[in-house]
Amino acid sequence: MKSDEYKPDAITDEYKPDAITDEYNEPVAGGPEDSSDDVNSFKKALLDHTRELVVLAALIALVLIDSILISRTDELTESERGLLTATVVTPTPPTPPMPPVPVEQKPKQTVNPYMGLNLEAKSAVVFDLTTDEVLFEKNSRSKLPLASVTKLMTSLLVSELLPPDAIITITAEAVKVEGDSGLIPGEEFRRQDLSDFSLVSSSNDAAYALAEAAGNKLVPGGGIDAFVQAMNIRAGEIGLSDTSFQNPTGLDQSLTESGGLGSAFDIAKLLKYIAAHNRDILEGTTKAKAHVTGRHGSLLIATNTNDYISVPGLIGSKTGFTNLAGGNLAIIYDTGLNHLIAVVVLNSSRQGRFIDVEALVTATNGKFSN
Repeated sequence: MKSDEYKPDAITDEYKPDAITDEYNEPVAGGPEDSSDDVNSFKKALLDHTRELVVLAALIALVLIDSILISRTDELTESERGLLTATVVTPTPPTPPMPPVPVEQKPKQTVNPYMGLNLEAKSAVVFDLTTDEVLFEKNSRSKLPLASVTKLMTSLLVSELLPPDAIITITAEAVKVEGDSGLIPGEEFRRQDLSDFSLVSSSNDAAYALAEAAGNKLVPGGGIDAFVQAMNIRAGEIGLSDTSFQNPTGLDQSLTESGGLGSAFDIAKLLKYIAAHNRDILEGTTKAKAHVTGRHGSLLIATNTNDYISVPGLIGSKTGFTNLAGGNLAIIYDTGLNHLIAVVVLNSSRQGRFIDVEALVTATNGKFSN
């Protein structure tokens, strides 16, 4: 049988848990609390070390990537290099368009509008009264019979010697002149009216009556001779060096002698002078008819001898025809903006003078329309 010392109840107090002394209840150095702090310190140190390793690994990776990129740069295209290096490229301004290549301009060829004209007139001229330029000429300085173109000088000189309202008496000598215009001896007309009648209808007796009255004004009793002498003096003053007059009508003196000689160029100059100094004497010649009333009641109706009165801008005209002169025609017209042109044809035919002038006017208008 075992002894009592082996019985549990017989265990002494010193072996009982409740009898354990207080010294065993005090924390032992290196016990649970100290061990926890060490663990935290170790974790912190481990975390810091790990971070350092991550940073280091990242740096190493960047270095490796940079090395790889540098080694491949030569293999990349220009656009790929630009993307890798991320270089900011300043945009290149657009290239300005090339100026157009100048096309060689060929000099404009001036076509002579008068080329190819086939005039019937022996002499002709187209004279620019604004520039004093001869635009066209055909024997323009040849001295030829003037016929009734002479009446331009007659009317000019009469207008310079007698006022418009001067009374002209028709004499028996005037009525005897070739060509019956219906004038009656003793009838009286205003100078302006009789002058219009003379130019429009080319009345020889009216021209004679005017010249007779003006000649008597110059020299009492001088009549026609004084007037014709004054005509030639006045022609020289105006500068008509190719012109001379034998009578105030332009009628042939005989079968071989004309009533006056002149050049187409001189008649153009005469038209210029009249247009500048006494244009009113030409006004009646732009109308198809003229009506003249005498102081004693006689009525005269004059039909224009110029079939070309429809020319646009016509300022004045005068026809002429005799056996020696053939057909003559002189006109002055405005091409526009007071740009005056004189056209004169001498020694054409009765109908050819109108055709010649029409052709010259058409060519001249074509010249100024280009």
